[in-house]
Amino acid sequence: MTVNRREGQGATPKKTAVGPPPRVRLWLVRHAPAEDARAFSGPDLARPLTRKGRASARQAFRGLARLAEAPTRIVTSSALRAVQTAELLAKVWAARAAPVEDARLAPGASPARIRAVIRDYAEPGTTLALVGHEPDLGNLVSRLTGLWEADFKKAGVAELDLAPDGKQAALRAWLPPRVLRNAG
Repeated sequence: MTVNRREGQGATPKKTAVGPPPRVRLWLVRHAPAEDARAFSGPDLARPLTRKGRASARQAFRGLARLAEAPTRIVTSSALRAVQTAELLAKVWAARAAPVEDARLAPGASPARIRAVIRDYAEPGTTLALVGHEPDLGNLVSRLTGLWEADFKKAGVAELDLAPDGKQAALRAWLPPRVLRNAG
């Protein structure tokens, strides 16, 4: 505490922030299993989740809900399979706000582009969930943590504590869908 002295009065304690600023909790979520790209006749961004992919993701996200608090905000690639995955994620927590689509998370997003999305949506002390694609998310985990070349399973989740500068993160959990389904 610092002391604020006013003329004619005694010392009045004034609270000041102690320690580092709160971090952003970041969930990176790979979209759930979608229709096979070779068999799908439409554009890649229009590929929907399979029925089995929806069911698997729903069960995995129920497990995630048992392990973690609801995300503050969900931002998703505009690819249909990612949007549908984000909607399933939001539904598990009955999220008040719909997921936000951001085209910068489209397949092929670089770590720098994903970090720009994080800067635009993250607020200290909150949980931001990003729904995207491989190898984009795995590359970002590797870049932020320096740990390894990560490989996300579909509907898998990585939980990171993002440093205030957004350039580094600590890996808190690596959750393949099988683990999440078993938790549900």
